Amino acid sequence: MDGGDSSATPTQLRIAVLDDAPAYEDFVSYDGTKWVSQNGIFTPAFASGVLTLTHAPLPGRAQQRVGVTQRADQGAPIPQVSTAAGPVSTTEIKIEWRDTAGARVQTPNANMRAYVRHGGATGQRVTTLDEFVRLYVTHGGGNRRWKPSELDTLKFPGSNIWLFGVMGRPAT
Repeated sequence: MDGGDSSATPTQLRIAVLDDAPAYEDFVSYDGTKWVSQNGIFTPAFASGVLTLTHAPLPGRAQQRVGVTQRADQGAPIPQVSTAAGPVSTTEIKIEWRDTAGARVQTPNANMRAYVRHGGATGQRVTTLDEFVRLYVTHGGGNRRWKPSELDTLKFPGSNIWLFGVMGRPAT
């Protein structure tokens, strides 16, 4: 099995095992009384000027993929990943807001709004299998994608991965 990009020739078929980690992303804001994750992706908790957003687990290789984008008026506090509050983990990210002077804002206000993304697939080759990888097979212009757990011998006793292809040659 080759961990590179999937490709095929008339005499070769390659299978790639690629990162397909999920991304947890949502618009978070303070509505004047509580923190809200618009689509319920994150569970927010605010203490000492740090907003902790908890979500379902990511694979360890995806935990440092973080994006925070301000969604407020000019002059509003600026969100950033909080390194002082501890490292980003596989289940949470910590955000703090800074005022224009650079001081951490301790009390939330309605101008504290951001779009937050944590994790996400890279499509890069992986060497350790987990529930967040996919097997990609390409041949004859078609692409197929499977989770390794879908190829489980417990679901299909005695099973294996079989690839069958009929290759034709043009008449001479």
